Parts: sequence; structure tokens; C-alpha cells
Amino acid sequence: MNVLVTGGAGYIGSVLVPMLIQDGHKVTVIDKLTFGNNLKELSGFTLHEQDVLDIKPDWLDGIDAVIHLAGLSNDPMANFRPRDNYINNSALTGLLVYFCKQKGIKRFIFGSTCSIYGCSSEKMVDEQTAVSPIFPYGLSKVQAEFAIDCSADENFKPIIFRQATVYGWAPRMRFDLVVNTMTKYGVCNKKITVHNPKLWRPLVHVRDLANAYRLALNAPEDVTGTFNIVSDNYTILEIGREVRETLVNNGIDCDLEILNQEDPRSYRVNSDLARSVLGYTPKVTIAGGVEEILQKMGDSLQPQWNNPWFINAEVYRKKIIAEEKTFEMWKNFLVNFQSEFDHLNVKEWYQEGP
Repeated sequence: MNVLVTGGAGYIGSVLVPMLIQDGHKVTVIDKLTFGNNLKELSGFTLHEQDVLDIKPDWLDGIDAVIHLAGLSNDPMANFRPRDNYINNSALTGLLVYFCKQKGIKRFIFGSTCSIYGCSSEKMVDEQTAVSPIFPYGLSKVQAEFAIDCSADENFKPIIFRQATVYGWAPRMRFDLVVNTMTKYGVCNKKITVHNPKLWRPLVHVRDLANAYRLALNAPEDVTGTFNIVSDNYTILEIGREVRETLVNNGIDCDLEILNQEDPRSYRVNSDLARSVLGYTPKVTIAGGVEEILQKMGDSLQPQWNNPWFINAEVYRKKIIAEEKTFEMWKNFLVNFQSEFDHLNVKEWYQEGP
């Protein structure tokens, strides 16, 4: 199968793309590499280093399925510059859906988020539960889902994944996700902080999530709709205890600090539909994910633990600041350039020729 993956060099894509190649698919990736080329050790695929907003329609020629992962990835990034959030999550998805329908591509798989379920609740939610996002990131994902859903027909069979909070090691590592963050602070600071012990979070290991995308690719054509992709639900306190216990079992002693900070985001998510329809069976535990991070990252003396490159919002913030400085520099140059000529009479302009 010819598969196009947008954002394929990112956290999820850097795990998924090698799996797709190993499965025998012909893979094309579009990624502007904001977070680096995390596929540089990989061969056997085509990479277009470009913003997906600038996609060339002929790149979709011969494509059988699209896995759409590109976009801003969390609340801090979305809040830093909301307009980019809506452009890259909502508008981009609508544009890509339009091109796919123009090219007759039936299978479109989109990475949405469980955070669209919104405010605190003790109730277990499923795909039929009304969504109530309260922050720009969740709102943009709901808008993207709407663009996909309203385009579905006999010739366009989308699958939407409402993904739990992802964790685990990936070639494009992130330390701004709850399990990964707790692991980092337990290793480097010898203390794990639980900001609100009662909040619920659904979790999924990045490798289990990648396998869910593989299942969606191989699903019968009539399988379509929205699926929650979750391994299990935990309170933040349970996550902290699990991470701490794993670290202690690996010779890293650390404390567990419990606070009571307000946070309206709390949700328990049911994933029975994905298990029954897609055959989704998560396998990686929190302990297994933490141990793999330890193996890949090394001890606390390794500088990569504190590399700001592994914090998406930090990389994005610096990128935006650099772009704004460049814009101001060129704007000032053009203003000054124009002022050099404003005082001249037409007769005073340099003339060329006889």
C-alpha cells in the first residue's frame, strides 16, 4: 500500500514510519522538520521537507491512504500562538481532506485527542459522549474532526483516533508528557511532583498507538468513524506511584511530592470500540515504558535528559521568536531602503544607458 504520513518525523511518526516500512508499505512523509529529522537513520521512504500547508496535490498521486499526524501537539503550543493552532490543526486538516477527496483517496486516518472530552468528570466517556473542549488545542481538534466527518461518504472512509496521553521512548523524544516528565524529574531531581492527585488521565504507549494505526490501515474498507485509543485510565497519583516504583526497582531512589493545584482537565475514557472493531490490544505497561526510557537515555549524568529540544513548546517558542525577529529585520530594512529615495527628485535618480 502507498501511504502518506504527514508529520512523520515527529514523536508518533518516528515510531510509526519504520513500522510501516517494515510492513512492506511504500511510505511518503511530509514534514517541515521543526523538531529535526528524526528519520535520518532510516531508508526506503520518500521525504518532502515542507510545510503540509504547502502540499503539492501531485504528491497524492498513487496514494492509497493518508495518516495525518501533522499539527500543533499540545495545550502549551496552542496557547502560545492560538492563530497557528487553528491554522495548523483545523484549517490544515480541512485542506488535506479536500485534496484527498479530489484524488479519490478513500482511507484517511487522523490523530485527534481525548482532551476534547474536556472538564472534570468521574464518568467514563466513550465515542458517543458529547465533547466539551475548553482550551484552543481541544477546540481546534474538534473543528478538524468536523471537517473530516462532514466529508465522509462512500468514496471517503475516514478513521479518527481520539488518542490518550502518549508516553514512552521515541527517536523524536518528548519530555512534556506526564509519564515521560515524571521519569525525567525522578531521574534528574530525585523527586516526582504530583500536581493534583485526583485527576484522571487515559494513557497509551507510543508503540501501542503506532500499532493502532497499522490496524486501521489494514481494516476493511467499510470500517470508519471515531475510536478512542487508550491503554488504561489512571489518576495522576497512580501514575506518579507507578513511575516512582519503577525507578526504585531500577536503583533510582526518589521522593513523591503531592500538591493540590487546580486543573479542570480530567477524563476517564473507554476504548472498547477500538478493541472490538479494530482488534486493538495494548501491550506496554507504564513500568515497561519507563524502563525503556532509562535504557535509551542513560543515567542522570547524560545531558540529553535536560535538552530543551525535547520540550515541544520550548522549541516552538524559540522558532516563533526567531521568525518574528527576522520579519522585523526585513521590515526595517525595507523602510530604511525606501527612505533613502523618498527625498530624491525623479531627475536625480541614477540613469543607465546613453
